[in-house]
Parts: sequence; C-alpha cells; structure tokens
Amino acid sequence: MAQNRMLYTELTTFRTVPSPATTQIISVIQRLAIDACKSRRFTQGVCLLIARARDICDHIHDLINEFQQSRDLDVFDRYTQMIENLEERLFEALFLTRMEMGETIDAEIVNPRVISCWAENRNLLQDIISDLHSEEDFGVSDDA
Repeated sequence: MAQNRMLYTELTTFRTVPSPATTQIISVIQRLAIDACKSRRFTQGVCLLIARARDICDHIHDLINEFQQSRDLDVFDRYTQMIENLEERLFEALFLTRMEMGETIDAEIVNPRVISCWAENRNLLQDIISDLHSEEDFGVSDDA
C-alpha cells in the first residue's frame, strides 16, 4: 500500500504550478496513476505514459506563463494545440486502462480472445507513448 502511494505521488507531482487550462489533463493523469497502481498488466507502460504526459503538461504550463508575459499569439496557439492533442491521447489511454481494469480472468481458463485483446491493448499503449514523444505534436524534447 505504501509503495502504491509513493508511486502515485511520483507520477502526479508536477514541477510547475498547474493552470486552470490543464485541469482536465491533470485529472486524467491522476486517474491513470490510480489505475497504474492497481494494474496487473501494462504497469510499466502506463507509468511511462504518465511520466511523459506529466512532462508535457509541465511544458504547457511553461508556455502559458510565457504567453502571460509576452502575449505572443504563436505561443498561445502552440499551447492550446498541445492541450488538445494531449487530452485526446490521455482519454484514449484512460479508456484502455479502464478496459483492462474491468476485465476479470479466471486463471483456469485460457481465452484466446482475451489474450489477443491484451496484445492489441499493449500495441495501442505503445502507439500512445510514441505519439507523446512526437515533437511535431508536442514540441517537447524527451529531455524535458
């Protein structure tokens, strides 16, 4: 239980002060972190996804602060597009983790459909993580 709490705290601690514009993103990240702490499958992948999403969210906060000081509309356009892209990918990830959490599997039964679903879900999770590393959509290097 203490490990789960530490993992949750690590995943949901932002380096920047949150903005009202990212409230929904932060809520989804927190929900994903709860799912990651309870999950038996894809835990590492979900944690990687959350960490990347948190870093992108921190970058969005930096852009919001930059816009508030400069009033540069290009900065505004960049961070609003990033919010839209990140929300879209996070909702896909949340749907995936919710599906995974809802499945109950009898250990005695090997169901090929369920095994196939796991593989598809793992691939979807990998796609989401790859998308979050897209500099074209998020403009954040992996070092952020």
